[in-house]
Amino acid sequence: MEETKKLIDDAIAILSTLSVNGDAVEVMAAAKSKLRKASANLKEEPDGR
Repeated sequence: MEETKKLIDDAIAILSTLSVNGDAVEVMAAAKSKLRKASANLKEEPDGR
């Protein structure tokens, strides 16, 4: 579980380095939002199941 959370956090960090404009801004925001939610869900699971 910790490895998965780290991978998600790393993906968010990588996406944050990209410069986006136009319609891509909304797409990027949506993708990062979903990744953050997945990361938060992992934190809420006490034993990783």
